[in-house]
Amino acid sequence: MVVSSYTKLVSNLSEKVLSILSASPIDVVENDGSAVYEVQTWELTSPREDKSINIGSANFMLATDAIIKYVHESGDSNPYETGQLVFKSVLLNLEAHRHIRQSPTLKRKGFKIISNDRES
Repeated sequence: MVVSSYTKLVSNLSEKVLSILSASPIDVVENDGSAVYEVQTWELTSPREDKSINIGSANFMLATDAIIKYVHESGDSNPYETGQLVFKSVLLNLEAHRHIRQSPTLKRKGFKIISNDRES
């Protein structure tokens, strides 16, 4: 069954992606040091030995590239697009298994404060 094989693929790739994301965080920095690219959307749920939970932007890029490479080697006609879809599924799988989570700081930005204060 196609769904079963896709689920198995996502599960297998999740292990590889988790090992990349949980490695020491490496961020991408411009040559002149003017900009540092960080992953602000996701973080690890369990801290590393150094107590950090952030995921480096280079780690994120390596994980994405690993999936795109896998999809390309499997003969897909559009490996970039398919790889992005598979990567999204892998992230959701890792979130469902509580290995990563969406950054609480980012989630809080989406809250709207509603007040019961009314002018009389």
